[in-house]
Amino acid sequence: MTLQPGQQVSVFGSSLIYADAEQRQLGDHSELVAVIRFGDTTLEPSRATYAGLGGQSLTHVAITTTPLADIYVILVGSNPDGSASFRILINPLVSWIWAGGGLLLLGVAFGNLGARRAETVTAVTRPAVVPSWR
Repeated sequence: MTLQPGQQVSVFGSSLIYADAEQRQLGDHSELVAVIRFGDTTLEPSRATYAGLGGQSLTHVAITTTPLADIYVILVGSNPDGSASFRILINPLVSWIWAGGGLLLLGVAFGNLGARRAETVTAVTRPAVVPSWR
């Protein structure tokens, strides 16, 4: 989706507001960084371009986590008019997967607590059966 500065989109009951994009020149590469506000959080998805590697680009994804979903914001590109294109991915209930894994580990830990009791098992022996064709 393409947004103008100040424009917003609703995601999982909250709004993503595109503030601005800026070009940053770093040591070996330049970055196009978008600033997005998600509630009290500031997300900065970016696209780095390495001139020394023939202009290859690398995308930095901005990720935020809520109790209901993980939200991934990917900067696809920008336009001369100040607008920027984004790809927004929503992975619902990811934090609950981690909580379930923790609950499973707690169950295993509690299941292994306590004293073990010795139990004797009587072994039953049977005569070996030899096949008749031998």
